Amino acid sequence: MQKMLTEREAFTGVLIGMVMERCREALSPKTSRTGLQLTVPVAERPSVRRGLDALIEHGALSTLGETIGLTPVGQLLAQRTANGNTDHMSLDGHEERVLLQPLLSAIANDDRLRPSRPLDEVRTLPARLENYQSHRSGGGVLSSWLFWVALVAVVGALAWYVRR
Repeated sequence: MQKMLTEREAFTGVLIGMVMERCREALSPKTSRTGLQLTVPVAERPSVRRGLDALIEHGALSTLGETIGLTPVGQLLAQRTANGNTDHMSLDGHEERVLLQPLLSAIANDDRLRPSRPLDEVRTLPARLENYQSHRSGGGVLSSWLFWVALVAVVGALAWYVRR
């Protein structure tokens, strides 16, 4: 029997997926929490920060200083939520049941893991992050170009004024 993810489980899956992707990019089991949060659009940072705090508290993510990474339980949860439903979360094995059931209960009861936006927007957050990053990096090139043009204009005006 296929059971779809609850909103909180879907939000948790998105957060864990974001951490996994950043770790994969860094070729490391941990990533910068601040760096991850800075990649998120400003309007969504508070809910992402609260969600990461909750997942650290419940043992799905580990933290050491400013870095975060997945715990073995977090990796197991990521595998079970990757396809968007919980039919693989049937918890067949006793070991999986012992590891995941407390985490699933904590997710269901933690208001910090309630998405602040509609579920469709939550699921598209990773794709929107790529778009957000490309816009931010493109603006940096333009602003640095404008800086140099302005600097040349100021130096030119100053040189013209001094020569008069």
